[in-house]
Amino acid sequence: MHDVNALDLLPIEENYFYVMDRGYLNFKRLYRCTTAGAFFVIRAKSNLDFRRCLSHPVDTKVGLRSDVIIHLKGPLSAKNYPDRLRRISFPDAEEDRRLVFLTNNTNLAAITIVKLYRCRWQVELSFK
Repeated sequence: MHDVNALDLLPIEENYFYVMDRGYLNFKRLYRCTTAGAFFVIRAKSNLDFRRCLSHPVDTKVGLRSDVIIHLKGPLSAKNYPDRLRRISFPDAEEDRRLVFLTNNTNLAAITIVKLYRCRWQVELSFK
Protein backbone atom coordinates (compact mmCIF):
# COMPACT_ATOMS: atom_id res chain seq x y z
CA MET A 1 0.00 0.00 0.00
CA HIS A 2 1.24 3.47 -0.86
CA ASP A 3 1.69 5.84 2.09
CA VAL A 4 -0.81 8.27 0.55
CA ASN A 5 -3.49 5.82 1.73
CA ALA A 6 -2.19 5.78 5.32
CA LEU A 7 -4.75 8.35 6.43
CA ASP A 8 -7.47 5.80 5.65
CA LEU A 9 -5.98 3.45 8.24
CA LEU A 10 -5.38 5.98 11.01
CA PRO A 11 -7.97 6.64 13.66
CA ILE A 12 -8.72 10.34 13.30
CA GLU A 13 -8.41 12.01 16.69
CA GLU A 14 -10.67 14.89 17.62
CA ASN A 15 -8.85 18.25 17.98
CA TYR A 16 -5.62 16.88 16.45
CA PHE A 17 -3.90 18.60 13.54
CA TYR A 18 -2.94 16.58 10.46
CA VAL A 19 -0.37 18.47 8.40
CA MET A 20 0.31 17.10 4.92
CA ASP A 21 1.89 17.98 1.61
CA ARG A 22 -0.24 18.40 -1.51
CA GLY A 23 0.51 14.85 -2.67
CA TYR A 24 -2.00 13.77 0.00
CA LEU A 25 -4.75 16.09 -1.22
CA ASN A 26 -7.93 14.06 -1.32
CA PHE A 27 -11.09 15.91 -0.35
CA LYS A 28 -12.95 12.78 0.74
CA ARG A 29 -10.17 11.97 3.23
CA LEU A 30 -9.97 15.58 4.38
CA TYR A 31 -13.71 15.66 4.98
CA ARG A 32 -13.31 12.58 7.17
CA CYS A 33 -10.97 14.69 9.34
CA THR A 34 -13.53 17.47 9.51
CA THR A 35 -16.44 15.21 10.45
CA ALA A 36 -14.26 13.58 13.14
CA GLY A 37 -13.58 16.99 14.71
CA ALA A 38 -9.93 17.07 13.65
CA PHE A 39 -8.06 19.77 11.78
CA PHE A 40 -5.80 19.67 8.76
CA VAL A 41 -3.30 21.88 6.98
CA ILE A 42 -2.36 20.88 3.45
CA ARG A 43 -0.77 22.54 0.45
CA ALA A 44 -3.23 23.29 -2.31
CA LYS A 45 -2.70 22.29 -5.90
CA SER A 46 -2.40 25.10 -8.43
CA ASN A 47 -5.49 24.04 -10.41
CA LEU A 48 -7.88 24.22 -7.45
CA ASP A 49 -11.32 25.35 -8.66
CA PHE A 50 -13.00 27.44 -5.96
CA ARG A 51 -15.25 30.39 -5.24
CA ARG A 52 -14.19 33.00 -2.69
CA CYS A 53 -16.87 33.50 -0.05
CA LEU A 54 -15.20 35.81 2.47
CA SER A 55 -11.87 37.63 2.74
CA HIS A 56 -10.10 38.23 6.03
CA PRO A 57 -7.65 41.08 6.57
CA VAL A 58 -4.02 39.93 6.55
CA ASP A 59 -0.85 41.21 8.17
CA THR A 60 1.38 41.80 5.15
CA LYS A 61 4.26 42.69 7.49
CA VAL A 62 4.63 38.97 8.33
CA GLY A 63 4.39 38.04 4.65
CA LEU A 64 0.78 36.93 4.36
CA ARG A 65 -0.85 37.62 1.00
CA SER A 66 -4.39 36.37 1.50
CA ASP A 67 -6.67 34.62 3.97
CA VAL A 68 -10.02 33.71 2.44
CA ILE A 69 -12.90 31.36 3.06
CA ILE A 70 -13.71 29.38 -0.08
CA HIS A 71 -16.15 26.84 -1.39
CA LEU A 72 -14.95 24.21 -3.86
CA LYS A 73 -16.48 24.44 -7.34
CA GLY A 74 -15.29 21.25 -9.02
CA PRO A 75 -18.21 18.79 -9.06
CA LEU A 76 -16.31 15.89 -7.49
CA SER A 77 -14.35 18.09 -5.08
CA ALA A 78 -17.51 19.87 -3.93
CA LYS A 79 -19.28 16.53 -3.48
CA ASN A 80 -16.42 15.08 -1.44
CA TYR A 81 -15.88 18.25 0.63
CA PRO A 82 -19.21 20.13 0.83
CA ASP A 83 -18.12 22.52 3.63
CA ARG A 84 -16.17 25.71 3.29
CA LEU A 85 -12.39 25.76 3.54
CA ARG A 86 -9.86 28.37 4.49
CA ARG A 87 -7.24 29.26 1.85
CA ILE A 88 -4.07 31.05 2.99
CA SER A 89 -1.42 32.39 0.63
CA PHE A 90 2.15 33.02 1.76
CA PRO A 91 5.31 33.69 -0.26
CA ASP A 92 8.28 31.36 0.13
CA ALA A 93 11.16 33.79 -0.34
CA GLU A 94 13.80 31.05 -0.22
CA GLU A 95 12.32 29.25 -3.23
CA ASP A 96 10.82 32.37 -4.90
CA ARG A 97 7.33 30.88 -5.06
CA ARG A 98 3.93 31.33 -3.49
CA LEU A 99 2.63 28.66 -1.12
CA VAL A 100 -1.10 28.15 -0.77
CA PHE A 101 -2.51 26.23 2.17
CA LEU A 102 -5.96 24.80 2.83
CA THR A 103 -7.29 24.22 6.31
CA ASN A 104 -10.57 23.58 8.03
CA ASN A 105 -9.42 25.57 11.08
CA THR A 106 -10.88 29.06 11.23
CA ASN A 107 -9.78 29.95 14.76
CA LEU A 108 -5.98 30.08 14.53
CA ALA A 109 -4.22 33.10 13.07
CA ALA A 110 -3.22 32.63 9.43
CA ILE A 111 0.47 32.96 10.28
CA THR A 112 0.07 30.12 12.82
CA ILE A 113 -1.28 27.88 10.05
CA VAL A 114 1.80 28.75 7.96
CA LYS A 115 4.08 27.96 10.91
CA LEU A 116 2.41 24.58 11.42
CA TYR A 117 3.20 23.68 7.85
CA ARG A 118 6.78 24.88 8.22
CA CYS A 119 7.17 22.53 11.19
CA ARG A 120 6.02 19.65 8.99
CA TRP A 121 8.60 20.65 6.40
CA GLN A 122 11.39 20.63 8.99
CA VAL A 123 10.41 17.09 10.05
CA GLU A 124 10.52 15.96 6.43
CA LEU A 125 13.96 17.53 5.91
CA SER A 126 15.33 15.71 8.95
CA PHE A 127 14.53 12.37 7.26
CA LYS A 128 16.37 13.22 4.03
